[in-house]
Order: sequence, then structure tokens, then C-alpha cells
Amino acid sequence: MSAGGQQWTFAAPAPTGYDAANLYLHSLPVPDVTERVRKEFAHFLGAPHRPGRRADCLY
Repeated sequence: MSAGGQQWTFAAPAPTGYDAANLYLHSLPVPDVTERVRKEFAHFLGAPHRPGRRADCLY
């Protein structure tokens, strides 16, 4: 399979919650958006006292 000129021999789906954690991480500079993301994706982001737990693993 070729995508953008690169050869991909294996591409696995991202772990559950990866997209929500990525969105949360990139929303941090805008507190209103961060709060909305935290509320909307709470079931993916983990415990309410530690909403960015999965985001810790992104970078």
C-alpha cells in the first residue's frame, strides 16, 4: 500500500482514546476549549481528577 509516496507495510489503528487525548493536549492553550473537550470525551480521557492521563503518553 502506498500513501503520499511512502510505502506502508503495516498500519495499526490508534489505541482507544488516542484521538481524544490528542485533541485534549492541543486544546490546552485555550481553557474554554480544554474544558469542553474534557467534558465531551471524559469516558476516553480517564478519571475526572486526572483528565489528561492518556495525553501524558502522547509525547
